[in-house]
Amino acid sequence: MPPTELVPATPILTPFRYEEAKNILDKDISAHWYLVCPSSGPEENIVIDLHPERLGTCYDGYLSIYASNDEVIVSHTFSEALCGILETKGKTTFWAGKPPLGFPYDILRIEAPHG
Repeated sequence: MPPTELVPATPILTPFRYEEAKNILDKDISAHWYLVCPSSGPEENIVIDLHPERLGTCYDGYLSIYASNDEVIVSHTFSEALCGILETKGKTTFWAGKPPLGFPYDILRIEAPHG
């Protein structure tokens, strides 16, 4: 995806919920998350956090856990995510079978908008 196509992840990954709860989601930490590795369907996506305090952290953009308490950190830096992608050659998610690196809502001790 070229840099000109870097788009906020929340409106793309949760279009119906986003329209219903735009005022809440625009204030959530996920408002700083951008889609960097989109899938062509409901498969895995990778989102990157562009908030200055969490810059480069990447999350699992799977639709059923996106912006929820189950949201998973898959890498602490974009470089780490890119290395994982290259290592698996796109055949699987690079974080599959590994323990989660954390959960952003737990780390920040805030409630996720999607529970």
